[in-house]
Amino acid sequence: MYFKRLACLGLLLSCSHTSSAETWLRATPNQCVSLEPGRICYATIHVQWQVAAATKVCLMLDQQPLQCFDSSYPSTSYRLEFAASQSQLLQLQVDGKVVAQQPLQVSYVQKANKIKRRWRLF
Repeated sequence: MYFKRLACLGLLLSCSHTSSAETWLRATPNQCVSLEPGRICYATIHVQWQVAAATKVCLMLDQQPLQCFDSSYPSTSYRLEFAASQSQLLQLQVDGKVVAQQPLQVSYVQKANKIKRRWRLF
């Protein structure tokens, strides 16, 4: 009985240890919908992340730095005002190395019509 309790306690400790050392990046919503192709899509995106240890963390959008954080907290959040006409890649860098990424998709309600119809009276 004692051994079973010890095994369960060890399993719980190992699970909690691995989940706290996990690195992830989450952006919600990760899709922006525009009316037509070529139009700029605007969205407010809530970005959250967690890194294994507190260190210098930079948030990048298509290889361009948005903001760098030098905090003592391993997880934090950021509000991104997204404006783009095509899909982009959001990346999380720790000490200059990409550790997580999330694509931000731009989609359209109407597809471009390739055939133009001309009206004639006669």
